[in-house]
Amino acid sequence: MFRDIQFESSQLITKSLELSDAPTLLSFYSDAEAMKFRGSPPMQSKNDAVSMILNQCYIEDNQNKLRLAIWNKDINELIGTLLIQWNTENNAACEIGFSFGKIHWNKGYAQQTLHMIEDRLSQKGGCTITAFCMKDNLASISVFEKAMYSTVNQDEFPLSLLFIKVIS
Repeated sequence: MFRDIQFESSQLITKSLELSDAPTLLSFYSDAEAMKFRGSPPMQSKNDAVSMILNQCYIEDNQNKLRLAIWNKDINELIGTLLIQWNTENNAACEIGFSFGKIHWNKGYAQQTLHMIEDRLSQKGGCTITAFCMKDNLASISVFEKAMYSTVNQDEFPLSLLFIKVIS
């Protein structure tokens, strides 16, 4: 269901990551301050960014992960990434995560990304969406709360909240 899916809004669109995106990804993912809100350590080199690009589609044991570039169509610029994960045996559920370069924070892109995901998945027949969010990432928590996601208790990642919403 998700492998060939594209997400688009009036301002944003997802695309495959290209090797030419490596310098921008490195600038986003090497920022130590920004990375405190993400589940991975900061990137150290361009090779880390290239590895992210080369591994943007990952399949193992029925688990599929696809990382897409999020582009702002108005300025024709990479502003972040979207990660979507699903089990091939259950296309009715997916986990999402999105991240933006710090220079693109507080511009409404997270809310737009969430809306375009929900809109597209409802066109595909619906889905239960889950997303983890670091407990100290107040801006992202606000995005999910405004979009009417429920918080679910979980022990897998103690520093994170788990949000869930059924899209029909």
